[in-house]
Amino acid sequence: MFEALCKESPLALLLERNDWGEYQHLMDSLREWSQYGLFTNRFLTLDRGALFTSAVHGSGHIERVMLLGALLCMLEVEKSEDTALVMDMCAYHDVGRVSDWLDEFHGARSSYKLEELTGRAGEELTILRAGVEAHSRRDADMDQVLAKYAPEDLPRCRHLAILLKDADGLDRVRIGDLDPDYMRTPSAKRLVPFAEELFKRYSAAQEELGQTPIKRDFVDRVILEQVRDVVQEGFFTREEDSAVTVLRGLGEVFDTALSPQLLQAAAAVSGAGCSGAQCGIVEGALLFIGLYYGAKGKTAAEIAAVSRAFAAAYAEKWGSLRCAELRPGGVHEDDPPTLCAGLTLEGIIFTREFILNERGQ
Repeated sequence: MFEALCKESPLALLLERNDWGEYQHLMDSLREWSQYGLFTNRFLTLDRGALFTSAVHGSGHIERVMLLGALLCMLEVEKSEDTALVMDMCAYHDVGRVSDWLDEFHGARSSYKLEELTGRAGEELTILRAGVEAHSRRDADMDQVLAKYAPEDLPRCRHLAILLKDADGLDRVRIGDLDPDYMRTPSAKRLVPFAEELFKRYSAAQEELGQTPIKRDFVDRVILEQVRDVVQEGFFTREEDSAVTVLRGLGEVFDTALSPQLLQAAAAVSGAGCSGAQCGIVEGALLFIGLYYGAKGKTAAEIAAVSRAFAAAYAEKWGSLRCAELRPGGVHEDDPPTLCAGLTLEGIIFTREFILNERGQ
């Protein structure tokens, strides 16, 4: 069934071989499930050109989430029409992404593309859009998000939205950040070991096909959540720009006091007033480097050397130091103020690792 895709899709290769070791019984049950055809149909007809291009949230993530979503539906869903909706949500929940990191509203952007991608209308489209928007928001916001769409059957809509969240969450194994306690359904908790095995087998299949498996970057969960909270507050509550938010984030993780004057000055440097010049993430990081190493007794020449090394490392990783080239889609007057939230989170983590490595830690 999957022969045509086996040269490009690791999951197609795994499904065609049907060799799952200790999880063979689980996968045999899936293949014998009366609704298995809904999964295979959505997988074979997936519009891969519409997916976000990324090693973290791209086609590999989508393929695994679709399989995990099918397993959850087998365990949690009775009606075939509900399974079909979950498959559509799993397939296209990330098409609105602009970053691999914090991007709370990528679900909302994805939801606007669902009508064209799925051809659905009416109540089905309402459920799709509600569930996809809710998946990128905090659990505490789910009911508010779903209610905004006014689905005819709110409990049904909520159930399917939770299944998408759990299918998406199970694939957090790829970034070493899956906590079973965050799973919402008993079935998802049961599938945690399989999600890990699926990722390992998928990575091996990628290597076999000459593809580069995703490298898992294990970031300390406490640090990640600390930085995420700073970025969340900076962009969505304080409405501050990248430079100021980077300073606040680095000040938090290195326990460094920031003067009000420094934060006021930093507000002027992000892309030179959003003109597309040097990125505010870079500017904020460089300001912090000057503050941090100055407090450590470094000379001006030594601080300049560290700054040059940081700029070179940043440019090597992202290809530029300029806002116009790093900002998703370039710089436009109507850009939402939160567009660079994900890049800012990633920039804080990168700068933290740079400083720790430079210190030899």
